[in-house]
Amino acid sequence: MTVDVTRTFELDYSCEDVWDVLSDHDKRADAVSFVEDWEVHSVREATWQLTLPIPFFGKTVAVRTEEVVREEPTHIRFTGDSSVMELLGEHQLEEMEDGGCRVTNYFEVEGSFPGVEKFFKANLDGEIEHLRDCLYEELEQS
Repeated sequence: MTVDVTRTFELDYSCEDVWDVLSDHDKRADAVSFVEDWEVHSVREATWQLTLPIPFFGKTVAVRTEEVVREEPTHIRFTGDSSVMELLGEHQLEEMEDGGCRVTNYFEVEGSFPGVEKFFKANLDGEIEHLRDCLYEELEQS
């Protein structure tokens, strides 16, 4: 089973400002509640250590991420690969007429360990809301 989630939210900031946060590996990883640690390898590659509260799993898994599309300041797509899942994430930024930014988020997760898809299906909406909150917090501080 594959989990697909698409969610959109709007921010009262320019796409360039939102891009500065979303394109930063540290800020993007820090906005995900189950990312325990991460290591940035290059502008396009990082490894995230995820703690997934899945029965009989009980460990941290390394997910190697790579940006496969980076069109500044409107589009970023990344893939992730680990022993328990493969993922595709995407953030599309669109300038709104009032000067704000519409952010469309797409995530696809295919698990290879029982419970992975169920975890992401139950938690992706909350994680996207958390991302929005982190963006607001980061942009208000700038």
